[in-house]
Amino acid sequence: MTSKSYYIQQILFAALWVRFTWGFVTEEILTFLLPLSSLIGLLFDAVIVVLGLLVLRDKRDLVAAAIFLVVSIFSTLVVNKLGLFFYANGMRDFLSFVFVVPILRHFYRDEKRWANFSLQMDRFLFTFLIIQIPCLVWQFIKYGAGDHGGGSMGNGYSGIISTLIYLISYYLIQKNLLTTSFSQLIKKNYILIFALVPTYLNETKISFIFLAIYIMLLIPLNRKMFMRFVLAIPLVMVLMWASSTAYVVATGGSMGDVFSIDYYVEGYLLADDDEDYARYAEFLINEDRVGDVDVPRFTKLLYLTDMRDDYPQMFTYGNGIGHFKGGTMVPESEFFTENKWILIGSLPYVFEIIIQLGLPGLILSIIYIFSIVILQPSPGATRRLNLQLFLILLFVLTFFYNDSFRNAFFTIILFFCTFRSWERPRPDNESHVAPLS
Repeated sequence: MTSKSYYIQQILFAALWVRFTWGFVTEEILTFLLPLSSLIGLLFDAVIVVLGLLVLRDKRDLVAAAIFLVVSIFSTLVVNKLGLFFYANGMRDFLSFVFVVPILRHFYRDEKRWANFSLQMDRFLFTFLIIQIPCLVWQFIKYGAGDHGGGSMGNGYSGIISTLIYLISYYLIQKNLLTTSFSQLIKKNYILIFALVPTYLNETKISFIFLAIYIMLLIPLNRKMFMRFVLAIPLVMVLMWASSTAYVVATGGSMGDVFSIDYYVEGYLLADDDEDYARYAEFLINEDRVGDVDVPRFTKLLYLTDMRDDYPQMFTYGNGIGHFKGGTMVPESEFFTENKWILIGSLPYVFEIIIQLGLPGLILSIIYIFSIVILQPSPGATRRLNLQLFLILLFVLTFFYNDSFRNAFFTIILFFCTFRSWERPRPDNESHVAPLS
């Protein structure tokens, strides 16, 4: 008799394939299906909710879900008096805090079940990584470097796809980190390294930071680390030069820009000068200009203190969840309409959390996400230190760079790699992979 776990696993992977390829397929091939994109997103979220409810049993997950529900309901329904349907729609941005980890933990609890799931996930991740190469090359040729370079996910997912490419490539390559010499590691996994190249075709500047972290953490953290680091310097220089050249060719910039701190800070993370601030302020009174300029990420964070004057409860209780989900199936909230000029475009996750759940929500989110890395998921499990350091740095960068965490399809891969960063003890007399039955 086929087990419930088998059906959950197959449904999950089917949903992931649809969600991760829908954008490119409908934008470039089956364009008549493009109007269904919002519905597909809703159906994917519904699948995660149903699967999560079927396996939500662990006390840790039940406590985390209960805390989130209490905080979000209090902020949304009690303090800000937003509707129940508005709240339910907003919950889609927080499925990662309620249902994603329980789904993964369901497989992790059983040795053979986890081995089967991990095997299928590894195959999925490798295939997903490879198909990004033709997708990103095609998008670059057709649209140039920019937001259209979202790989198989399509327009608007450039930041998420670059993050996933580095995460998946590093996760797959680090599995042989301790058993292979550095030169052999590079030689045997050249495809995984080559898969990083397309991230410089979509103008995601954070790729340079990911590349530096990626290379440094390919060196095992032990007493031989210093010598290996010295030997790796020539490769680091070659890869940084190659990636910079690819970025310059793709974007039409210059090498001076790539290696300039001002290039990243001014006009990308912060506004250039007072004139920019004045120009952004015009959006408050000129609705036709909303969306003309994407306010830089850190500038948005600085504006939070100004918004506190109009929304005094924001830092304490938040403005409620759901403001970033309206406009398609649910009308935009009054708060979103009044502040649309700053609530669209590139959004740091820190910004979104504070807007919706205040500082308490931000603190709880950080505790929850980092506890998944830090706390031992099962007795006797040992750390894969390099992978955990990579994940921690990715968490920090992502919190301030984009809002990937609001997407369950992103956190399924992220938290899977997090579970895999713990090596659980395996009995010598048991088979590690067995059919789900």
